[in-house]
Amino acid sequence: WKDEYSLDLRKYAILRGLCHKVGLELVTKDYDMDTPHAFRKSDIISIVPIYKHVACSSADGRTLLESSKTFLDKGKLEDAVNYGTKALAKLVAVCGPYHRMTAGAYSLLAVVLYHTGDFNQVPKF
Repeated sequence: WKDEYSLDLRKYAILRGLCHKVGLELVTKDYDMDTPHAFRKSDIISIVPIYKHVACSSADGRTLLESSKTFLDKGKLEDAVNYGTKALAKLVAVCGPYHRMTAGAYSLLAVVLYHTGDFNQVPKF
């Protein structure tokens, strides 16, 4: 990149960040960033709702998950399944089915069930 373009790049990065934070999608074109009104209403393609992600955590779910890992390491598969299922149920209830902690619980339970050879067991929530 040439130094003369670095200021323009910074302006576009700022505009992109602003659009991302407020939920605007703009038409892709060469905007004149040196004018007071760089874009108009007609340049807006859509407005996307923005929501803040609330950090979710479950101490009980995390404890149950750790217990499941411990039992898996010790080879106590039945206990690992029980604790893994309880951890998954707790995390789904507290954090929801699409949270990363819940995904970790699904993953661990899949590993435990793989070791048990029970490929058809699916927890119901």
